[in-house]
Parts: sequence; C-alpha cells; structure tokens
Amino acid sequence: MTPSAPTPIRPARRARLAKGLAALWLLDALLKLQPSMFTPELIVNVLGPSAADNQPQWLYRLIIQSATRWYHLLPWSAIGIVAIEGFIAWAAWRGPAHRWGRRGLWFSLAWGLVVWTVAEGLGGLLTGSPSLMNGSPGSIPFYMAGTLLLLLPDHVWQNPAFFVRLRQGLGVFFVLAALAQALPGFWTPVGLGGVFGDVTMNGSEPVVMQQLINALVILAMHAPVLLNGIFVTITAAIGIALLRGRLGPLFIYGTALWLLFIWVAPQALGGLLTGSGTDPGTEFPLALLISLVLPPRERQTPTCRTL
Repeated sequence: MTPSAPTPIRPARRARLAKGLAALWLLDALLKLQPSMFTPELIVNVLGPSAADNQPQWLYRLIIQSATRWYHLLPWSAIGIVAIEGFIAWAAWRGPAHRWGRRGLWFSLAWGLVVWTVAEGLGGLLTGSPSLMNGSPGSIPFYMAGTLLLLLPDHVWQNPAFFVRLRQGLGVFFVLAALAQALPGFWTPVGLGGVFGDVTMNGSEPVVMQQLINALVILAMHAPVLLNGIFVTITAAIGIALLRGRLGPLFIYGTALWLLFIWVAPQALGGLLTGSGTDPGTEFPLALLISLVLPPRERQTPTCRTL
C-alpha cells in the first residue's frame, strides 16, 4: 500500500501570510476609530514626534504639512483612513487569486509608502540613530514586504529555494539591525537611555510596565556598554541563526521572547494603551515573516504496541 503524501506546507504558509496581513490591517483600521484619532492628539503623540526626531528638513516639512492637511479635513480624513485600511484588510483576506484582492494588494503598496513617509517618518532611518529597539525601520516596510511576497507567482511559492532566500534576507536584516545598534551613540548613558526614555506614555500603562521601563533607563545610565552589548549580541545571534538555517526550538523561543521584550519595554506595547496607538508595532509583521521560514512540525506517526 502506497503511503499517503505529506500535507503540502507551502500553500498553507502563503495562506497564513495573507490571513496575518489581513488581521494586522484590520487591527490598524480599528485603532483609527479611537476617539483621539478625531482630535489633534494624533498629531501631538504620533506625527509630531516623527517630525521632530532629528529628521531632514524636507521630511520634517512634508510631515508637518501632511498633518496640518489631515487635521483640517477632520473627521473625514480619519474616516477615510479607516475605510482605506479596512479595504486593504479585505483584499489581503481574499488574497492575490481574487481580482479585487490583487488590486487591493497593489494599492496597499502605494498606501504603505505614504504612511511610512508621513506617519512613520521613514521609520527613523534618516535620524542618524535608527534602532530596532525603538521601532526602526517601522512596521510598514514589513507589511509591504509581506504584500510583495503574496503577489509573487504561484510557481515561486512552490520552489524551496524561495524560502531559503527569504530566510537569508531576514538574517541580513537582523545583522544590519545589530550593526545599527552598535553605532557609537548607543554605548553612552544618554544615547542608550533615550531608547527607553523616548517612549510616549500618558499614565495609562500598567504600573509594572512603567517600573520596568524606568529600571531599564536607570540601568542604561549606569551600565550602557554592558546593556547595549547584550542587545547587539542577541540581535546578531538571531541574524546569524537565520543565515545558517539553525532554526531549532532555541531559536524559535529565544526570538519570540526577544521580540516580546522589545514590544513591552522600549515600545510600551506599541503605544496601544495610550489611546493614540496606530498599529500594534514592528514586531508583529516581522514575526509573521519569520514564521514563513520556520521548519514544519514533524507529524507524529501513531505506533501500535504488540501485546
């Protein structure tokens, strides 16, 4: 009797990516319904910091002009953003095989470029001190990368080499993130302390989170070399593991814990508890992409014991 063929995993991974992107875009749309999105609070807590954080003059002016135009068009500008991101979520859910799903995915690339520029300030890449710890390069580049992967032809997803190159690309990203974290400014008390001190908090976060962030600021002030050395080492280790294909349980749980730490401590849950958080954070779309290259779980074949 011929054994049954194993369940194909590549279509399942593509479907996981589509559903994951749909969920993220839907959450983004729902976050835009918060009351603060219909007030100047979004400019003060989100767009303002992006513009003021050592950005080039041309980008500073573009962000301020866009924020001013958005404010004068309220409430229709906020409603429009909800509609746009809700449509993108629907398009991602339908997937590239659907005509309007594919068109929506292409549209999301253009929308993502706009959001990344005027809302995320290009993820802080031009500030001179980009850091994965405080959200660089922003969540939108990972949304766009996932979208481009979805739009690839079917035969690409059937090629094992595709997943190898995707894994290596993620490895290169983490190595570059480690190099960025190793820039001279992060080895000083003020530079490293700013990674945690730049978090926007309005007192609505849990006390334990505020205490954790305050403790890390104090530790950064007293032992910046030790603490930043740990950050660089962990980030580089994840990148090297991806490049070498060492994706065992240690990598999986270690990477999950590291991304969770970044989301909780430097980024205060992506600002979701402030009432003006616009997306859950960089870590979620990044984790979604990493999940595509993890080895499949081995199926346990039931065995019969002879009595």
